Amino acid sequence: MVLLSARGYSVQQIAGIFEVGEDLSWMRGKHAMKMGFSIKRIHYNQIGNQFALGGFDFDGTATQNPASRVGTGVPMADFLLGLSSQSYTAVQPADAQLRSTYWSGYFGDTWRVTRSITFGSSERTQRSNSLRATGA
Repeated sequence: MVLLSARGYSVQQIAGIFEVGEDLSWMRGKHAMKMGFSIKRIHYNQIGNQFALGGFDFDGTATQNPASRVGTGVPMADFLLGLSSQSYTAVQPADAQLRSTYWSGYFGDTWRVTRSITFGSSERTQRSNSLRATGA
């Protein structure tokens, strides 16, 4: 679990990976075969969002000179007068429940042709699906 908090940003992340896998080695005559697989179910949950606590921006627009607007306003004066240029807040915290499945498998064979010649080959495949939201 990770809890992040910064200016107007509060997020709680809970992630879990559930894995099942098996490996097998098999010796038969002059062949040494190895094979295996792995399946991972990924759960990524996030609660919270940016601007959960809200905020105000003061940029000097309320105290600028109307005749010469560029660079004449003072943000601190806007703050003391309570005149913000922008206010923001989140309406509702985001609740993301994302899921994905990753799987991989391999097979390899080492063949001892003679005492001094060995031939080996292997194949590996894997697939990772993108994170998808659950129907929450």
